[in-house]
Parts: sequence; structure tokens; C-alpha cells
Amino acid sequence: STEYLDAFTYKQPPKNAPGMNIVDVRGDHAAFHGWFANFYGHVIDYHLSQIAFLRYMVTDSTGFLLLDVGPLKNILLHLDPEFFSRVTWLKP
Repeated sequence: STEYLDAFTYKQPPKNAPGMNIVDVRGDHAAFHGWFANFYGHVIDYHLSQIAFLRYMVTDSTGFLLLDVGPLKNILLHLDPEFFSRVTWLKP
């Protein structure tokens, strides 16, 4: 089943969880990840449009949390370097 989170929700990660890599981010952030992140065509057709929609919905100061998988990182680096600088890339 799909779990939908209410906007502005946050769950504190457990303290000292073994093997947990925690990235501390400050300020407003939006996050996105979709299916088939390793397929170039799917990233171009689906992921970029979803990220563009999120960019439209948030302020220019909002950072983004995106997974560092597939071609998305390289595409954004060349397509929009200014937006690329707003992204925190997370290793799955």
C-alpha cells in the first residue's frame, strides 16, 4: 500500500542507529524519487517533469533532496547548473 505523508511532517531518526548514514539539512527542502531511475528515457520523460513541477510549487530558496542514482545528476548538471547547486544528492 502507498503511504502519503501530510505536508511538513518529520520523524526524528533513532539515536545512534547502527549503519545509519544521516545527512543533516537545514531550511526548506523538497524531495523526489521515482521508478526506473536508471533508465535515461524514463528520467527524461517522467523525472524531469515531476522535478519541474516541484520547482514551480516551492520558493527559489528551497533546496532539493534527490537520490544519486542513474543519469539524473549528470543531466541536471548540464541542463540547469543553477538548480543543480540547490540539490543535496543522497546515496541510497
